[in-house]
Amino acid sequence: MRKIGNRVRIAVQLIDASSMAHIWGEHYDRELDDIFAIQDEITQMIAARLARQARTAIASRARARPTDNMSAYDFYLRALQLAATYDYDTVREAEPFLRQAVKLDPRFAAAHALLSFVETLKFFWVYYNTDLLHSGLKIARTALQLDPDEAYGHLATGFAHLYLRQFRQAEISLDRAVRSIRTIRSFLVSVPFI
Repeated sequence: MRKIGNRVRIAVQLIDASSMAHIWGEHYDRELDDIFAIQDEITQMIAARLARQARTAIASRARARPTDNMSAYDFYLRALQLAATYDYDTVREAEPFLRQAVKLDPRFAAAHALLSFVETLKFFWVYYNTDLLHSGLKIARTALQLDPDEAYGHLATGFAHLYLRQFRQAEISLDRAVRSIRTIRSFLVSVPFI
């Protein structure tokens, strides 16, 4: 917020906290006659804009639903929240949720992919046991057969190849993971929020 004389300019931005991508921004210029009226007016305009944006995002997400099994999806979301910490205890807690998700829906690519990533991460915490890398590769192969653009599947594959010293395969998989993430980010940023 900036004030010049009897005018005020309020800048508002919506940023995706996970990717730091700028989603929406606007500024409002008003006379500073009644600051509370200005605050109410701008709050209502932002709320209306965000409500439209949320409806559009929900509709887009519903069209791209990764599974029809809501229980499997619930297990996946719980695991996703835990696995995002990269902490041994929470990642270990995520694994049973993912195993349950793929049991409920064996065609749920995202759950397979995240499970492969968790399996690969465990390599660091179980005394560098390469069996975990091979297991992660196997699960990632299943995920990528179901959805060739699944970012976690490529990431797990890349990490497994890297630690198995298969550097060329690691490079290919990690590049593919980055491309998949950029594609997802581009889609999310391009969704019209009008």
